[in-house]
Amino acid sequence: MTRFAALFCSIACALVACAAPAPGPTQPAVLYLENRGGPAFKVNIAGAEFATVSCASSATLSPGLQNVPALPWDLTIVRVRDNSTIVSTAVTELPRRFVYFGEETAPGLSKLPLAGPAVTCPPEAAPPAASSSPTTYATPTLDPYAGLPSNACGGFHLKIVNNRTAPVRVTLNGDSSTVIAAQSTDTLVETFLPTHPLLPWDVAVTDATTGQQLFRATMPGPVDQKVTLSDGGAVQTPFDLMTEGC
Repeated sequence: MTRFAALFCSIACALVACAAPAPGPTQPAVLYLENRGGPAFKVNIAGAEFATVSCASSATLSPGLQNVPALPWDLTIVRVRDNSTIVSTAVTELPRRFVYFGEETAPGLSKLPLAGPAVTCPPEAAPPAASSSPTTYATPTLDPYAGLPSNACGGFHLKIVNNRTAPVRVTLNGDSSTVIAAQSTDTLVETFLPTHPLLPWDVAVTDATTGQQLFRATMPGPVDQKVTLSDGGAVQTPFDLMTEGC
């Protein structure tokens, strides 16, 4: 090989190396399950039940955790009330999302987060009595967030109200972080720029100057949340998006 050919080969190899895209972040192998307005449903893999998700609730399934089998999955999602099938599909890769907006829809699995309407939970019909004798049914424990607005305007919202005299840093899943000045407010939105990690979020709020931890919680969605910070502490409440606006 001539010196010219060798030089040409070196330059070509360098150009190829420069043009190669950097590897993107690895997405977690998770099936995200959200019920934003329908009756309770259960999730079966190969005929075995692994989760039940009631209205205004969510859950996650990952291969190898809590006895969940490895991929591929023979996935069936069934409405608890009448045992009717909502979705029946093969799952060969993750992450995927299943979002249930109501019993009149027939959704599939999605690769991306889905925006949607406010959570409005339907009344659950009591089961029929077996005889004419008096029958007592247990009163269900209602989700305190049921019926609150959620997931409009770009997905899950986390509103941070910093009423402190110092700035705070909000960190999601140990990576994505935002600094909020004193006496300021910011809202972190699941699907808007700048992009944030997939739910669930491990939310940590620290003093931006000293690093002292002020608040920490896991937020699985779908109901929007608000954290109000003062020099005396932090309070977490549902974020009423319809009243306060996007």
